[in-house]
Amino acid sequence: MSENVRIIAPLDLDSLDIPYIVKNRPKIETYLEALERPLTLRNRKELNILRIENVEDTDDKTIKETYTEVHSEDLYYHVRSRPFFRRLMSITCRVIREICDSTSRIDVAIYQPPDLWAGRTFLRKCSIFSISTYLAKKLSERSMILCVDVHFCYGIYSIVMDLRDIVKIPTLSVCSLSDLDVRIFRHVRKDPWSVLPIPIPPGSRDDLAETALDLAFSLVERYSPEVLVVPLGLDLYKEDLVGEFMISCDLYYDLGSRLSTLFEAIPLRRIIIVTECASSRASIERAFTNLIAGLAGLEKPYHEPMTRESSESLRSIARDSLVKVRKLLVKFWKVRLQRPSPRT
Repeated sequence: MSENVRIIAPLDLDSLDIPYIVKNRPKIETYLEALERPLTLRNRKELNILRIENVEDTDDKTIKETYTEVHSEDLYYHVRSRPFFRRLMSITCRVIREICDSTSRIDVAIYQPPDLWAGRTFLRKCSIFSISTYLAKKLSERSMILCVDVHFCYGIYSIVMDLRDIVKIPTLSVCSLSDLDVRIFRHVRKDPWSVLPIPIPPGSRDDLAETALDLAFSLVERYSPEVLVVPLGLDLYKEDLVGEFMISCDLYYDLGSRLSTLFEAIPLRRIIIVTECASSRASIERAFTNLIAGLAGLEKPYHEPMTRESSESLRSIARDSLVKVRKLLVKFWKVRLQRPSPRT
């Protein structure tokens, strides 16, 4: 069944000088150009693209109120960030307003910079504001975050764990095993439904990514949120410049399809996807367009004839990491699920 997908593209970000992000980062316009290439996506009524341009600056009071919903005021007043903060936050506030007022069941915000590292300062070359955490907090008391990216969501983790005035936002992070260490597992606190890493080893192919997503989707269905916010990196794709996997663009199509079918499985009202890391045009042209097609229930634009099975050594590493994740689930979340194993 096809779904209407609303794509929010804040084009003003393309001209914004953000010194802590590489100059050759993909532009917002690149995402829109990629959607125009495949005949399966061109001018489809299922895709509603909102181009946001010439955004007026938001007043300081609104910016501060929005920022301090999820962040410490100390970061807002950081002297080095102030010249860049206002313009970026003005654009961000407009994106947030569009999403909060949207009547679409699926919204995709093409957003830069990514917010996996949100909450740290410019000196750490990190993001300023976590739009994902803000939306999860704002849109429902029963929301959930499912992060799919090479990187563990350190910024979102610290924000979710530090929120004082609401129930903790249950957060899942499907990420690379190389981005974790034993401290992360030790830091997963005993609060129910805090932040759970579901790692896959570098070099993995589609089968191991699907195994991790199987576990993540089982937990989403068990928690049954009203709103699901998905910070989604394109760096899992094999052609991405900073990625470390052999994952095909077909997986992104399957991911989009699985997300859209959640509406049939649980009483889900909305899915909001916020684009995360992408460092190559190939990631956008193939992985992103396949994702959008899967979300909308349209024909797959791209297929890559390659093996989707990982080596036995990687499958063994994946099994060991999943054992650790299952122990965390049983000990801290009191959840027992059917034991997942890498697909054959």
